[in-house]
Amino acid sequence: MSPKSAITNLLSSGPISALFRGYFASKPLVLLYHGVTTQRDRHGSQNYRGKHIESAVFRSQILELKKHFTIVPLSEIEALYQGKNSTRTNLCAITFDDGYRNNATVAFPILKELNVPATFFLTGEFIDKGQPLWIDRLEYSINHAREESLNIEMPTIRSIALKTTLEKIAADSMIRTYMKSIDEESRMTMLEKIENETGASLLNALSEKSDQSVQSSQPDYAPMTWEDARVMMEAGMSFGAHTMTHPILSSETREVQEREIVQSIDLVKQNLGSCPHFAYPNGQPGDWNSDTEEILKNNGFAVAWSTYMGRVGRHDSPFALPRITLDNTDRDNRFNALISNALPFLKKLTK
Repeated sequence: MSPKSAITNLLSSGPISALFRGYFASKPLVLLYHGVTTQRDRHGSQNYRGKHIESAVFRSQILELKKHFTIVPLSEIEALYQGKNSTRTNLCAITFDDGYRNNATVAFPILKELNVPATFFLTGEFIDKGQPLWIDRLEYSINHAREESLNIEMPTIRSIALKTTLEKIAADSMIRTYMKSIDEESRMTMLEKIENETGASLLNALSEKSDQSVQSSQPDYAPMTWEDARVMMEAGMSFGAHTMTHPILSSETREVQEREIVQSIDLVKQNLGSCPHFAYPNGQPGDWNSDTEEILKNNGFAVAWSTYMGRVGRHDSPFALPRITLDNTDRDNRFNALISNALPFLKKLTK
């Protein structure tokens, strides 16, 4: 067993988990998921980061959360942060980013059955136009490349091997990291070149309505619909905005940021009646700036959600509220160490 695994196992033990849960009981826990899948086969490098977790794992995690927390709508956590209902403890909220169809077809039935609310942050063009997220287009293109290498224009790199699944995973990770650092126009130009060279386009795959084998093999890339969202709202789910095209906002001009943010907010309002929440794409340090926060303030937002790891505390910046991201690697011991705040606390101490 590696030292890292040993530490995780220790932190997840019953007494230590209980100790940390008690110590941080006054700080709400907000969890971030992306998708919940019924697919067991990965299809090469598809979903290699585990952003779509298995439905059985998701169910078991929700049941475990219910043992230790009161799961409430995200609006209650925001109210608590702003000084309302401050006596409540051991609160937890569930959130999903992006707006995948499996949120509606797989996750929602589980949440409804277990009487658990959740908030879904929607990427505007993904939902409204069926435009796949650029990160998924990249993953699909690399995974289904017809050649064993890719010519690419990146600093110090001109060719990347794509022969094995491990090479495809490395290529996707490297290219995705670089593409996050450039503006939207440059990113889309680069993405289209990659799709042309690999001969694999997720846009084409999802639009081939007559080819059911293509559709059935890619369910975790598809977006939910506005009708899905309305049905979910009637059952107590809530929704927020997540920009129009999922850019790294700090890489864009203020004008582009304003368009991405305001249009996404307006789109949610037009289709669902209100848009009380906002979450940044990617949501890590440096992914937004003072312009971003000012635009949100000007549009009536008092808080916004990041992907900083940790519990929500009174001293957190209102425009950098933390959420703990979960993926398919966060099972059992690691999951327990995350939700108790033992692992986030240790990571913060060792920075």
